[in-house]
Amino acid sequence: MQKVKRIIYTVMPLTLLLLCLGLINLLPDQQAPAAGSGGQTDKGETAVTTADNTPSALATLAPPTAAPTITPTPAPTPLPTLPPDAAITLLGPPDGSVFSAAAPLSLYWTWPYPLREDEYFAIYLAAAGTEQFLGRVPEPNLGDGYFWQVPPAALSGLGPELSWQIRLQSTLADAPLLASETRAVRLIGGQ
Repeated sequence: MQKVKRIIYTVMPLTLLLLCLGLINLLPDQQAPAAGSGGQTDKGETAVTTADNTPSALATLAPPTAAPTITPTPAPTPLPTLPPDAAITLLGPPDGSVFSAAAPLSLYWTWPYPLREDEYFAIYLAAAGTEQFLGRVPEPNLGDGYFWQVPPAALSGLGPELSWQIRLQSTLADAPLLASETRAVRLIGGQ
């Protein structure tokens, strides 16, 4: 007996819903106007009567126009704002140092802030009016400091008077964000 009640309570609402939907579909939508009389639609437009005597308001509507597709432009990534006291501190070699052209030249500097994902330090060497990009350092590589070693092969043919500079750069900008002071170095022998 309990199973029969459970089935009735489960099937009864579904049966009533189907019966109501069937009755709604049997009811007429609206009264058709008399043949040839035309008629007014809800919006005041004259409806055209078709052969089966049903009004057709679509015949008087303007065709839809295609809306232009607007592609959203991505928002530009803002460049970092550096603190006003931000500075690349060169540690060595000191300005005016003298080195052997046959030995590597080691450059050291510090930066008090963490680098963003798009930032790196670029190392530049200048001699005889030309500047040479040597490479980039994207993270500290000497404790909290930074280090770059210029091999003797990169120094050959540049002349005895060199200068070096470290620049903070971003992959999001063409110009450096910040540059260190420029330091001079003199090479002896092996030139």
